[in-house]
Amino acid sequence: MLSSTLLATPVTGAASSSVWHRLRAGSASASGTVLHSGTQALYALFGDRVIGVTARDAVHAPVTIATSLPRLPVVAVGEPATIEDAVLCVAGLAISVERLVPSEAPPLDDPLTAALRLAPALREPYVAARLDAVRAQLPPAGLRGLAAARPPAVLTLLGRGDGLTPVGDDVLAGWLAATASIRQCTGSVGAAVRAHAHRTSTLSAALLLDAVAGQCLPQFRDLVMALATGRGISAAVAGLVAVGHTSGAGMLLGARLALPVLEPEPMRSPR
Repeated sequence: MLSSTLLATPVTGAASSSVWHRLRAGSASASGTVLHSGTQALYALFGDRVIGVTARDAVHAPVTIATSLPRLPVVAVGEPATIEDAVLCVAGLAISVERLVPSEAPPLDDPLTAALRLAPALREPYVAARLDAVRAQLPPAGLRGLAAARPPAVLTLLGRGDGLTPVGDDVLAGWLAATASIRQCTGSVGAAVRAHAHRTSTLSAALLLDAVAGQCLPQFRDLVMALATGRGISAAVAGLVAVGHTSGAGMLLGARLALPVLEPEPMRSPR
């Protein structure tokens, strides 16, 4: 039987070191199945590992290999995927990692200054409206609990809200990545995410576990670097909020909850 690598179209891309290691983990080959497939992103599950592929204009999540393809072939969920000699074979493509890109949340040494710098951007009408849309889907007590780093907040937010990755998970991911940026251990909140990640979708769980390890989207890295330097903050906030329908706004809210409190979170009526 011919190798699926020989029958597929070769494609190269860029990925984080964690994806590079996942492709090389275990034996020389591995079998998996497609979790999600669209023209902009495809994700496959290999045991407890998720590896994705993105098209040129898609958001590059830490678990994905970013390619220059304008669009991806769409295949059915459950279709086979394989890894052969560190090459991901799926949807008729043989995708290898040609270049490594950073995915770790950069350090943020002065959280209080970062919070002060971020506050004006959060009051911009468009940004404020997107944050309100996130808050409207989530229990206020859960957001207050996350701001106080209380582990029960994880169960309150995990899997809550709409989106391919539920917006409650996006808030948790933003909090986890920002906490890593300010060089604090995610502690019991991170432990709670690890323990209960099975309560959300497989894809979202994979992204959350990466966030526990300090992995984040390029747009989130841009925001942290802008807060560290004090330059380009409005543009970085806009870039993050533009990710998905509510995903970027959820991550932004999570990051804000990880920074020192300047004013209380808006109160809403009990649901």
